[in-house]
Amino acid sequence: MAKFTTEQSNQCTVTKCESFKIDGSHQYWIIEVQDNNGNVYEIINDQISGNANTIAIKSAIKAHLILTEKFPDPLPQVTITNESKDDILGDIVG
Repeated sequence: MAKFTTEQSNQCTVTKCESFKIDGSHQYWIIEVQDNNGNVYEIINDQISGNANTIAIKSAIKAHLILTEKFPDPLPQVTITNESKDDILGDIVG
């Protein structure tokens, strides 16, 4: 598997961003992001301060994703159908 590219990380959507605290004191961030294929990645980060702004958090997310193995893209879906040739039904072959 390949790691996230910068472009792929920029396209991810943040689905969870919570500061975990003990007795009101920030310990770490629990972050989840979803890639363009619907895969969810959890990030636990104790390096981001508890009062970090959105820019700092997004920067840390990008840095983390670029070091993360991205789940492979799904294989293209194939649609299989059967189409009946009804006007031949009941005919004799010869």
